[in-house]
Amino acid sequence: MLPIAKLQSLAARFRELDEMLYRPDIASDAERFRKLSRERAELEDLARVFGRWLEVEKQIADDELALKDPELRELAEAELPELREEKEALEAELQVLLLPKDPNDGRDTLLEIRAGTGGEEAALFAADLFRMYSRYAETVGWKVE
Repeated sequence: MLPIAKLQSLAARFRELDEMLYRPDIASDAERFRKLSRERAELEDLARVFGRWLEVEKQIADDELALKDPELRELAEAELPELREEKEALEAELQVLLLPKDPNDGRDTLLEIRAGTGGEEAALFAADLFRMYSRYAETVGWKVE
């Protein structure tokens, strides 16, 4: 079961941050603007997924009402399984998005790869490791220097 009240308050905070970032007094304060922008970015996915979950929830309720109407029954029966499946997927995604963030997520990482002892073989292995980590970082969207 989802904590609906918490999700609603986080979605409201997202909308509030949206409005705050357009205010001139906040836009002129670079540090505060950066802080609020970062907070907004953290809430963006959650607000988007929660909004879609609310849409699906409403659509399911509408389809369940349509089951009583003989003309719309067939359409509603076809839509309901897909909507319920999407709702479950959205709930799982929301559960993940509600997990507490690691305090080190916003920090940079330094990874140093050295050949050490072992001569040419160790240098080749270190080069392979560097290529592997570099490609991984590029696919995830990290910056490599």
